[in-house]
Amino acid sequence: MLKDLDILYMDYAASTPMRAEAVDAMLPFLRESFANPSGSHAAARSAKTALEEAREQVASALGADSSEVIFTGGGTESDNLAVSDWARNAGNNCARYHGCGGAHDG
Repeated sequence: MLKDLDILYMDYAASTPMRAEAVDAMLPFLRESFANPSGSHAAARSAKTALEEAREQVASALGADSSEVIFTGGGTESDNLAVSDWARNAGNNCARYHGCGGAHDG
């Protein structure tokens, strides 16, 4: 483990340690309640409820609406979501930026 090594870790852009509170909050979902929240069975519904509660907590902390909170699987997915949302909202101004149009846009 990194904490056991005598090094100064400087790659926080790639990976960062989790706060103990975050680990504690996640452990039940990593060990017991790991169902896919998109499923239709009881375990999935329980996971969906927990996910929506987390979304509400994040929204409340940010002063946002829960519909504005999107959880992603990682940095690349988050970056792509931000860029695609920006491009969608740029409207006609998007044409002047490289890479905004789809493959078949004229």
